[in-house]
Amino acid sequence: MCRKNIVEGVSSIELQEKVCEGCTLDKNHINSFLVGRSWRASHPSEFVHSDLCGPMHTISIGGNQYILTFIDDYGKKTWVFFLKEKLEVDEYFKSFKALVERKRGFPLKTLCTDRGGEYVGCEFEAFLKENGIQH
Repeated sequence: MCRKNIVEGVSSIELQEKVCEGCTLDKNHINSFLVGRSWRASHPSEFVHSDLCGPMHTISIGGNQYILTFIDDYGKKTWVFFLKEKLEVDEYFKSFKALVERKRGFPLKTLCTDRGGEYVGCEFEAFLKENGIQH
């Protein structure tokens, strides 16, 4: 943009021929995972991923400021819930579990999370243990 005089008042940047070690290391690529070698769920509700996003800067018309997601590893079916408070995760998870097990006919076996505070409370952990859900 500077060479073509598109922007006024911007000083020209001179490129250096020497590349620093940090830049070289940053350009290295890590080999990707082998295709077909990763573990996948063999039936619905066997392995469910969940995360909570928020609080959002803009609160919804209904007063919600968090987004809770559940993704079934088997078919990638996704459920999204909007929450007013972070404390509602426990309640929404119990409702989600009941819904999924009733509709799909398979028990929820494993819940995969980032182990955020909303997923590691004593009450939440006790519920998972009571219901035989790995975390």
